[in-house]
Amino acid sequence: MSKKGQKFRKHSIEFKEFIVKKRLEDGYGINKLSRIYHISSENVIKWTRRYIAGEPLAMKRGRPTKIQKITVRDDLESSLRMENERLKVELAYKTELLKYLQNRVDLKKKTNSESSND
Repeated sequence: MSKKGQKFRKHSIEFKEFIVKKRLEDGYGINKLSRIYHISSENVIKWTRRYIAGEPLAMKRGRPTKIQKITVRDDLESSLRMENERLKVELAYKTELLKYLQNRVDLKKKTNSESSND
């Protein structure tokens, strides 16, 4: 756990890639890399997993920038518009289906009433 006022080291992407390649290509162990380069074993594991998964090694921290906020809002708005269109189409389909079924019921009632009158 971090202590209040503790400063965290920021490692460059190149350094992280170097560590991951040492681990995967050269076969260095996690603990050996941790001791040699004075980094935590958790970081070595985390960077290796991200590298294998194809995720970026550098994760952004802190508040999202204005551009990130706008992108998220635009994505949300776009997905809501698409959902709205889908719901409109679904409503129109169900309305037509209801009309069709009501007509079928009315015809059946009419046919039954005519046959019972005979």
